[in-house]
Amino acid sequence: MALSVGTEMLARHEQDRKLQAILEAAQGVQRHLQQQIHAELKTAEQALEAATAAILDQVSVPQGVGLSSAVTGLRNVRNQALNWLDQWEERVSALPTDGNGVSLSQLHKALDVGLGGPESFPAQVAVLYRALVLESRAQVVTAAEAALANPGQTLRNLEASIQQRLDANTAAQERLRELLLTLIEHPVTLGLPTRPATSRKAAQMERLIARLTHAMVKTSDAPPVLTAENRQVLEAVRREDGTVSILQPRMATA
Repeated sequence: MALSVGTEMLARHEQDRKLQAILEAAQGVQRHLQQQIHAELKTAEQALEAATAAILDQVSVPQGVGLSSAVTGLRNVRNQALNWLDQWEERVSALPTDGNGVSLSQLHKALDVGLGGPESFPAQVAVLYRALVLESRAQVVTAAEAALANPGQTLRNLEASIQQRLDANTAAQERLRELLLTLIEHPVTLGLPTRPATSRKAAQMERLIARLTHAMVKTSDAPPVLTAENRQVLEAVRREDGTVSILQPRMATA
C-alpha cells in the first residue's frame, strides 16, 4: 500500500497539467475568491506531500504533519465547491434551448454563485477541480496509512468507503466537464443597440468558457496505473541527496 502512494504520485503529472490549464484560463479573476479557500487548499497540498514523503521514508505519518486537520479543511472546501456545481447545473439547465442563444444577463445570472459575481466563475472552476484532485490524493494516503498500521489484514470496509469517495470525485469531474460542454452550446447574444463595453464583456465571457472547456476536455486525464488484475510493479530510486524518485511503472503480468 505504501507503493500505491508512489502510484498516485505518477498520476499527479497529468492532473497538474490540467489544473495549470484551468488556472491559466482563470488568470486575472482569482482575486474574487476568498484567500481562506486558497490557504486551505495549499495547506492540504503541503500536508499530503509531507505525508507521502513520510510514508515512503518512515512507513508512517507523524502527527506533526497535520494531515488530519488539513484534510478536514480540504473537505470543507470540496463541499462548498460541489455546492457551486449543484447550483450551476440547476441554473444552466434552465437556460433557453431554442437555438437562439442566451443574453449576457442570463448567462451572468446562471454563473453568479458564491463570491465575486459571474466573473469569478473560471477561478471557482479551478478551486473545484483542485479540491477534487487533492481529496482523491487524501484517500490514497489514508488507505496506505491504514494498511501500514494493520499489516496483513484485509480492510474491506475501509477500502469500499475509499473507493466510493474516489468514484464520487470522478463523477464530479465528469459533471463539471458536461457543464462546460453545455455552456459552449449556448452562444451569447446581444440586443440592438449594443454598447461596445457590453460587446467586449460578452466576447470575454465566451472566450473564458471556451478556454475552460478546452482545459477540461482536451488536456489528458491521468493515465491508468493498474492492470485489470489491480497489479503493478513500481521502482524507486533514492538519490545521494536523500530524495526519492518514482520511475516509470512496469505493468505486472501475473
